[in-house]
Amino acid sequence: SVVPVRHAPAADPPAGDVGTNAQQAACPAAAAAAAPSVTGSYSFEQPVVVVAPSSAAGGSVRGIFTLPVPALSAECVDLQQVGMLSRLPASLKEPSSTCQHTITSSAALTSLCNDTNSPLSPTYYSSLQFPPNPASAALKAINVMALSAVNSSTGDSTALDPVADLAAPTPVAGPPVGCSGVVLEAHFLLRHGVATSTANGTSTNGLQLTASRVDLVIGDVAMPAAGALVLQQKFSVRWANTTAPDYVLLPLSGAPGYLPGFPLLAGLAETATAGDGSIKKAVARFTAGLTLPGAAAAGRYSGSPDGGISLGFGYNTSSSCSIGFTRAQVEKLAARVD
Repeated sequence: SVVPVRHAPAADPPAGDVGTNAQQAACPAAAAAAAPSVTGSYSFEQPVVVVAPSSAAGGSVRGIFTLPVPALSAECVDLQQVGMLSRLPASLKEPSSTCQHTITSSAALTSLCNDTNSPLSPTYYSSLQFPPNPASAALKAINVMALSAVNSSTGDSTALDPVADLAAPTPVAGPPVGCSGVVLEAHFLLRHGVATSTANGTSTNGLQLTASRVDLVIGDVAMPAAGALVLQQKFSVRWANTTAPDYVLLPLSGAPGYLPGFPLLAGLAETATAGDGSIKKAVARFTAGLTLPGAAAAGRYSGSPDGGISLGFGYNTSSSCSIGFTRAQVEKLAARVD
């Protein structure tokens, strides 16, 4: 048989020099970082400052310019800070960023409709003011350059006067309960330039925000017979030098030719008679390029040529959606002879 032999446990080795380990393990509090200085000019991607109306504050608040964007879901969340010279959306292939508001009750819709400072109100966007730089007390009001209304039933768009026709949304008692004149799309153009400004007693020659404009698309919404109202909104931010003409802002692809995945440029031919009697022809371009009809809430046709599925060069694309017709419309289609 084998008899086990037990040995006394070996002694621990002597402790070595730990150097500054103990000091490092104590994790002394770091000195507080100095607050960022407010300068008289912007740097690239520095958050843009805005003065915006606020119902909660009972007036206006000065802060970072943010726009609703989808986060973990398609729901709109006010998390996207707009940085200097930063495009929204970041991808050049997308003309706008799309998110949705899920409104679960008639009371909630009416409350939003009555709030002139909610993201559904045209007057909220028309009240925005931007300082030329973060340190400036001077403010420049935004210009509403274009206003159009979309018919939710037909998808037809009607141009409105951006001054005379700009108004807060109007609640509709129903049934169904609705809201007339809510913002469906807001497209910003911010202009920049280099100028000299003074902040904290120091003159700075740097990047300034020189002007701002927004184009709004409005429409009417109503609570469905059952379930929640899913309201889609689109936003975009573009930048241009203060001296750049508007025509250079049209979406382009390669020069020359197309880049793979970028939108196919398209439009409708238009003819007009000039003052001298000559006939002028031009192409009215779609801002989103050539699109296929796309689905919005509940799979219904989005109703807008710019709200469909964009066709990217060199990519196969498919889309599906449903279109509602009345009995009279079906009879008219059936009777039409091409």
